[in-house]
Amino acid sequence: MQTFILTLISIFSTFGLLAQQTTLTGTITDLKKRPIAGVSVSIADSYDGASTDSIGRFAFSTTDTGKHTLLVSMLGYKSWEQPVELRGGSQSFSIQLKESPNELTAVVITAGAFEAGDTKKATVLKPLDIVTTASANADVAAAMKTLPGTQQIGESAELFVRGGEGYETRQFIDGTTVANPFFGQAPNIASRGRFSPFLFKGTVFSTGGYSALYGQALSSALILESIDLPERSEASASFSPLFVGAQYQHLAKDSLHSWGASAGYTNVGLYFKAVKQQPDYFKAPEVMNGDANFRIKTSRTGMLKFYGSYAKNILGLRNPDIDMPVLKNAFELNNSNIYTNISYKERIANRLKLQTGFSYSQNKDNIHQQVQDADNKPVQHTLPDWVAAKNFRLATNSKLMQLRAVADYKLSGLSAVKAGAEYWYSKDESRYQQFPATALQDHFTAAFAEADVYISNGLAARAGVRAEHSSLLQKTNVAPRASLAYKLANAAQLSADYGVFYQKPQSQYLMWHPRQHQLRADHYIVTYQKIGFNKVFRAQVFHKEYKQLTKTFPDTSSTGTGYARGAELFWRDKSTFKNFDYWVTYSYLDTKRAYLNYPYEMQPTFAATHTANLVVKRFFTKMKTQLNINYQFAAGRPYYQFKYNNGAQQWDVLDQGKTIAYNNLSFSANYLANMGKAFGVVVLSVTNVLNSRQVFGYNYSYDGTNKIAVVPPANRFIFLGLFLSWGTDRTQDAINNNL
Repeated sequence: MQTFILTLISIFSTFGLLAQQTTLTGTITDLKKRPIAGVSVSIADSYDGASTDSIGRFAFSTTDTGKHTLLVSMLGYKSWEQPVELRGGSQSFSIQLKESPNELTAVVITAGAFEAGDTKKATVLKPLDIVTTASANADVAAAMKTLPGTQQIGESAELFVRGGEGYETRQFIDGTTVANPFFGQAPNIASRGRFSPFLFKGTVFSTGGYSALYGQALSSALILESIDLPERSEASASFSPLFVGAQYQHLAKDSLHSWGASAGYTNVGLYFKAVKQQPDYFKAPEVMNGDANFRIKTSRTGMLKFYGSYAKNILGLRNPDIDMPVLKNAFELNNSNIYTNISYKERIANRLKLQTGFSYSQNKDNIHQQVQDADNKPVQHTLPDWVAAKNFRLATNSKLMQLRAVADYKLSGLSAVKAGAEYWYSKDESRYQQFPATALQDHFTAAFAEADVYISNGLAARAGVRAEHSSLLQKTNVAPRASLAYKLANAAQLSADYGVFYQKPQSQYLMWHPRQHQLRADHYIVTYQKIGFNKVFRAQVFHKEYKQLTKTFPDTSSTGTGYARGAELFWRDKSTFKNFDYWVTYSYLDTKRAYLNYPYEMQPTFAATHTANLVVKRFFTKMKTQLNINYQFAAGRPYYQFKYNNGAQQWDVLDQGKTIAYNNLSFSANYLANMGKAFGVVVLSVTNVLNSRQVFGYNYSYDGTNKIAVVPPANRFIFLGLFLSWGTDRTQDAINNNL
């Protein structure tokens, strides 16, 4: 009898629970009414819930009663919640979720840039990529020449981008500009960049349409972010027939601060004796350089960094005089450079970050050019004026100081607003021969603001403006910038960029005519980009309108014009072929300018219509060896001979044509070796393996009767070096970074 009663109680209890049970059903879609699978639906403070199926449906039951909250959440969408009264029976819902941008799924605002860094989705060239690119020889700017939009200019180290001259590309370190990023060079002979790629953790190379946070770069910006704290304490050394160097980095035991220093000496005299150079070097290029740094983690979100460097380089060479071949021109350069940079960043409130920076640089050039006879002695007899003018001494001293502050306020989601200001003080002094020194001083100020607005995961916009004032030019400019990015299917996106960019004319044109306008370029860019697993495809079309370029005829003015337009392709693949990494680029450029002494709009001498690159890297794990090749091609560049026509009072073109196409196949090999307590890398690099003839243009004599090709000092360059480090065996790190 007792058992029967208990059974009845159990049955009635079950019916009671069923009577109180509430079933919740429904569908979940996005704003376009497309079903969303995998959405989490639950009752707050309860274990009851479910996930949507492939067509966005859900259903579950709960025995909770009374007032509760129904929660709906999904990565990439804004959370949804609604009060519900649970009284048994069933309730149905039709829910729409709005996308919420997040770093994993959101569209990326590229602003025309190739970016590399730990937090960037469009990773292109990291430090290891730079040092293992065959043609680059560990030079940051040289590695960038393997990307679309750049020109293969062998007679200068500068980056010529999309129809722009080399000075139109600026380099920035931790937000502040670098006035002289390259070592001093002789005419028509390229030098190297001053900075090691391993100084930097992030690289943004914008070939146009870059952020309003930066300015004074008419065509392109190379934005470099230095590393924070090193991974470990480490000593290193490097040896080659060309240079020796040593470096030490110390990381404190608490991993909150570090300091380091390095020194190097380069002298290519021994190499030049082994490999004949076309100029007669009476002083082989020689470089002495050193740097120091410290880094302090001031808080969980704060970092203070300092970097300072000093370099001195000298060289001297002779070439036959183009006007009187029996004579020689002897060119001698003595260059010294100081660069310092200190930056501080901190999160000063929940959503507010502050970044400040200060940099100072000074560059001195002492140039002596002399006409000599066959015995390398100064010519004593009377020379024609156009030959005698080649005897001169020129001393320049350029200083640049920059202060900068940027505030970054995070809005909802990934949206943010940035605003800041800069102050630049520059002074350029020049003394020619015995004439009094001339000097240019400028107090340059800028204010800027920019907003990134993520409307959804698939749609984002960036709008910015930059205002600049130059006390030297006595003019103020306002430059708007805008970008729009839309996410397509299969990890692809489409973006459009527009911007106005200004840059002061070069100092030599401001010395006697300081009241010019700033040079101006308007950029229009459309980009398609698709990023997969270790794969990047990118296609761009662009149009650039030049205004207010410097004209030197009939007087120095800002009346020059021009345009550049074209299309570019980039493809990189690190996964299709095991242990292979390769990228292919192609650029088409249509550009003309009416500037300097050009009589009308003409294709400038630094611009090739077609350029292409193929970079291939193969790592052999068992042999701990990486082989790299790089093939570079550029169509012939135009050359001109101008002569002033007194009767017509204009410049006539007496000779013109195009150089032969540029071809360069480079090879390098890196071998990882354990050498006792040291980790070593042996590097062999050869440029222009096929010994292709390369012509960069032509120089003409005063009367136009003599024409000499501008060619590299030697067709081929060979480098062999050993790099050692002590502290930790980094072989596996190097292997992992190549896989």
